[in-house]
Amino acid sequence: MTKCLPILYYGLEACPINKTQQNALIYVLHISFRKICRTKSTDVVKDCMLIMFNCRKTECVTFNRKRKFLTNYASLDNLICYVCQNYANAETAPVSVKS
Repeated sequence: MTKCLPILYYGLEACPINKTQQNALIYVLHISFRKICRTKSTDVVKDCMLIMFNCRKTECVTFNRKRKFLTNYASLDNLICYVCQNYANAETAPVSVKS
């Protein structure tokens, strides 16, 4: 799994992902683990993913990869990418909650 997951997640940090695409990634992971564990039980698959393979949730992985990519991109010193850097800064800025 350590070789397969990076291939599955390759390029996700640079592309916007909608909910349907996120669900498709989750589906691929669950089907793969069902075949590895030879089970149809969702609970067994979830335990296998978390406990045996330490496989984090797809939502967390894509969020962390995107944040890391945008943080690195925003720190580039390139005038051509100024607009993209502003987008990256806006995306990685902490969200403020109004009371």
